[in-house]
Amino acid sequence: YVLNYAGIMPDESLHIGDLLRTDIEGANNSGMKSVHFHRENFHKEENHSAIPSYKTDNASEIYDFVSSLH
Repeated sequence: YVLNYAGIMPDESLHIGDLLRTDIEGANNSGMKSVHFHRENFHKEENHSAIPSYKTDNASEIYDFVSSLH
């Protein structure tokens, strides 16, 4: 809904989330790039086959990844 409202295509978008099953799989299925932001103190994720575009436990690395996309 948000992408449609903003007139942005999924392949021009990025979703950052901590859950593979919902955040990463949902973004991947919609055609978006995905960043799995995982920290030990966050919810422990069950094994899941979703593969993010990028994975990190350091928030500053997300900025570097996004900058590399331009």
